[in-house]
Amino acid sequence: MQAHLYANITSLQLTETLAGAVFQFPKLVAGKHLSFRLRLAHKLEGQSEETHLTVHGIKASLGKVDARPESGTFKLMIGDGPEGAGNVTTDIPFNATADNLATAITALTDLPETAKPATVTLEDGSYRIRFKDGQMRDFDCPDNALWPLTFVNVSASEFDEGYIHELRLTQAPAAQTVDFTMVQADLPTVSRVQEGGSNGDVTWNELQKLSIPPEFNVGAFQLRRGFKKTDPIGLPTSGEEIATALEALSDEGGEFTVTEQQNAVLIEFGGEAMKGRSQALLEVFVIEGPEPDVSFTLDTDTAAMMTLMRRPDSAGEMKLPLEIELILQDENDPTKLHPVAFRTELTFLRQLNTEDRNIAARMNWNQPFSRRSYAPYGPNQFLIGQRHARFIIGDGASTSFTLNHNLNTHDLYVSVRENSTTGRVLRDYEYAITFDGPNALTLFPLVVPATASLVALVTTAAHPASFAAHTHTIDDVLTLREQLDALSDAVSELQAIAPSGGLAVNTTEATTAIAEWLLPRFIDIYPCRYSFALPNGNKTAADTQPANQNSFSLGNPQQEAPKVIADITPQMLADLKIKDGGLLPAIHRADVYEMIQPSEVTEDYEGNVYENISGIDILLPGGKGRKRDVIYPGEFAAYNGHVWYKVKRGEEQGSNNYSFYPAQFDRMLFEIAVNERQLRFKKTFRLDFGFEAGVVSNLMAYLGDFSASPHNTEAQWSVLVEWGEFQDDEVADDETAPSGRSTGVNLSTINWHTESPIIDHRIILTNVPAVHSFGVEIIRNAAGALSCNRILYGGKESAPTYFAGTADERKACPNTANFALRARLSRFDTRDDAWDPRGLVVLIGLNREVGVTDSNTMGRAIIK
Repeated sequence: MQAHLYANITSLQLTETLAGAVFQFPKLVAGKHLSFRLRLAHKLEGQSEETHLTVHGIKASLGKVDARPESGTFKLMIGDGPEGAGNVTTDIPFNATADNLATAITALTDLPETAKPATVTLEDGSYRIRFKDGQMRDFDCPDNALWPLTFVNVSASEFDEGYIHELRLTQAPAAQTVDFTMVQADLPTVSRVQEGGSNGDVTWNELQKLSIPPEFNVGAFQLRRGFKKTDPIGLPTSGEEIATALEALSDEGGEFTVTEQQNAVLIEFGGEAMKGRSQALLEVFVIEGPEPDVSFTLDTDTAAMMTLMRRPDSAGEMKLPLEIELILQDENDPTKLHPVAFRTELTFLRQLNTEDRNIAARMNWNQPFSRRSYAPYGPNQFLIGQRHARFIIGDGASTSFTLNHNLNTHDLYVSVRENSTTGRVLRDYEYAITFDGPNALTLFPLVVPATASLVALVTTAAHPASFAAHTHTIDDVLTLREQLDALSDAVSELQAIAPSGGLAVNTTEATTAIAEWLLPRFIDIYPCRYSFALPNGNKTAADTQPANQNSFSLGNPQQEAPKVIADITPQMLADLKIKDGGLLPAIHRADVYEMIQPSEVTEDYEGNVYENISGIDILLPGGKGRKRDVIYPGEFAAYNGHVWYKVKRGEEQGSNNYSFYPAQFDRMLFEIAVNERQLRFKKTFRLDFGFEAGVVSNLMAYLGDFSASPHNTEAQWSVLVEWGEFQDDEVADDETAPSGRSTGVNLSTINWHTESPIIDHRIILTNVPAVHSFGVEIIRNAAGALSCNRILYGGKESAPTYFAGTADERKACPNTANFALRARLSRFDTRDDAWDPRGLVVLIGLNREVGVTDSNTMGRAIIK
């Protein structure tokens, strides 16, 4: 059986349609596969709607709920093995009374006298067993002949009077699965029904069918014909809507006729331009489709199901509950999981075509449960497979060999072969066997075997569920030690903050911010580095700043500062006495020489980089809108044929990077510090900032007439967001210091992870300004672990992983809740073919957002 259903997590019902009636399962034949595809739904304001939650797990079970066995017997072994008359009870009936069970347990001779008598009570279908000495003892079930298949579950609980053991007999489920997959709905397709053509005066038109699977019921798609395409067709749709959309694909003088069918439409190519001709198949381009469905299969071809079907009701049917439990992720908190259960009743009919009635029966490798082949097991045990024993025999004299295999059964296979890589298997008449008991046998070869010339293999005939004690160490279990260490660190951190009240629950934390940072606002013009005076932070309705704080002087002190780059006109630049400056290029693949005095420069120095290794400061002259600069020892300068300017080595490859960028264009946007008291467990740090950037000129009105002008150029900047660790200066004890002198907390530096930035994004600057927005999200989960997402232009993605350095170095995510975060602009450069580029670069931020000049959501960081 296959079913495609909606699982409503509000009403806990399975329906065929989104708001339809509860799905009625037909009568099913036992032994078949039940395949389900579930699409999640919920009710919102009384209306059923689809919902798309992450499914973490599934468990589907078919069987009676907590049912007792209906016939049969079982035995209990109390204490350690091996099994014997002193520690194994006699057969206990399925419906034994409390006195019957107490008598069987007390009769065990291996049970200490201090434990007798055992008292048993029967409560709610469970036997409650208590030994006189109140001690806890191990229970096992060496012989299980209960019908139908039944688990013998024993658990112990400690009370004031000692341990009480609860023994409960529970029927095994008829079928169960925890496996599931996510299945995408089939996409719409186009197939050819009739190829267009003609024969003399007789013509027939091309017919194509657009099939839309019923499960593809939301989303949108386009139809394409060559380079033509329709407008998006949303679902649900109709034949009339598809016909209207197809008008965009018809040839001049042609027309389409659309006929609706079940889950499809028939498209006829007609009109003078298209009739009677073979046409290429239309193409379907899916713009958006439905979310994938949860799919799982429940196999009822099990021994438990077949056992139940031996005793149906008077109508030959067996009614069993089906329960489907989904483990769903909370849509508001990804660290929380919620179980949602659906239950309904299914009716099964007994199978007619059973294996024993097949003309050609297939091999069934499944082993049904049987007496002495089942024992209850717990998490401290693991299953082992078929048992065997191997013997190398032969001494050149003996004709009989006793093999002590210790397999504790007479149901054995014995195979004898020659002890060599190409040795043959001996035939049955070449040796004889006698069984000396369940643990030994004697082998009689017909011919005296030479020393170590034969190999005998003794194998059990069945695959018993034998269990052995769990003896693995922590290191034997993959990742267990790492998980335990992580838990230990988390507990240590909890213990550290507990005395300060950090574990107390604040009911307002879910809706209010814990910490907030307002980023600076500015308008900068480069290379002269002119800055308009703006108030820090975002301007909100609650602000009471004087109006003149948002102004600047142009003769009129109340004139507002520009809000966008387009407001910066040539007239404004003239009033501010700002002229086009030099947009300095980067120097790539440069040779590095010893710094000279700038007055000694010639044209031979153009395009080179010079390092100040003189040990003294060297003064660089200004020019092209720039002030004078100083090259300190260890710093670099370059000469581009017009001016000297300071440069910095690119940081991507460290000392192997021979690209040098103009230092005058480096800009620190902001730097903030976060501590663990702010970014607490299960909290999120969110940072959003944006700015507008572009190139302007005093000659903007004339640039269109002079495409090759040095005032008409493009440039680049790199936006870098990096995290750093606070480093304290550890001052060594000074034995010569006066007694009582001590050192307080001393912040030494911040170790910035420049080799693994959270964001490293290049922007291109043109004379058409653009708004750029970025963000960072750092999440601290309930265990204290941090994860990081970067946000570029509203799109969220995991922070990148770098493959150099240690594990901590190659992660673009803080490894501690005490960290610093900064954003800066670097790697300024102009086009290589721009000769002596001129202009002004303008930067407005950090609360700029597309379509908004003064955003209240951008330009801030917040922890919630």
